[in-house]
Amino acid sequence: GLNTVSSYVPWGWHEPKEGKTDLNGATRPERDIVGFIKLLRKHGLYFFCRPGPVTHGEIKNSGQPAWLFERYPEIRLKKRDGTDFSDDVASQMNPTYLKHVDKWYAKIMPIIARNQLTAGGNIIAVQLDNEISMINWLSRHFDYSETTTDLYRKFLKEKYGAIKELNENYGTAYI
Repeated sequence: GLNTVSSYVPWGWHEPKEGKTDLNGATRPERDIVGFIKLLRKHGLYFFCRPGPVTHGEIKNSGQPAWLFERYPEIRLKKRDGTDFSDDVASQMNPTYLKHVDKWYAKIMPIIARNQLTAGGNIIAVQLDNEISMINWLSRHFDYSETTTDLYRKFLKEKYGAIKELNENYGTAYI
């Protein structure tokens, strides 16, 4: 009685080399996401599509391309002391990271849009990220990268105006 298949569409699997994206099985038949969606439709099944950029921790780099971390080390999440948290965890607000996510989405999202239920297709749901920041919760390390820290400071300034207001609201003594 089940009628829906859920699957990740790991960015790193479909773009193993920067700029070389395969979504129709040109390099390997297993990469044919277009054919997979059609096969599901042929059998009367809906598709819950999960294109990332972060898919899940059981895949290397959480489904993101290895080249991304190799060629753009500035995207790595930073610990409080400024060192990299890991070789394969991205700071989600890093502009370089977001630029590459935009390129990935520019390739996968038109396929999703053409095949969504409202366009006559069989995609009934999309989950962009899975387990995002789970590593932060488990390790108790947070993103201290420059971009994230600057965004947080901006938020605090807009919300409280001055450090005195922040301290009064939280009973703290920051200077």
